[in-house]
Amino acid sequence: MDIAATSPHGVRCDCLRQRLAGRVTAWQELAPRAERLRFDLILQREAFGLSGHEDVDPQYPVPASPASLMATDAEEAH
Repeated sequence: MDIAATSPHGVRCDCLRQRLAGRVTAWQELAPRAERLRFDLILQREAFGLSGHEDVDPQYPVPASPASLMATDAEEAH
């Protein structure tokens, strides 16, 4: 019998893995669209005559990938 499958911790880990997998999938689907929309915004700003885009980054940041966030968390844990 698999102890992880029967223990509350194992069930919780499986649930967290499923949630994380769902969020990774959602990020993979939405990130390219977010990047494209950000590009379109900058293009429109330039067409309007605005050349500096420093204020775009704080207002419309591109979310970091879940993989990079997990790598950062793993590095901080050590």
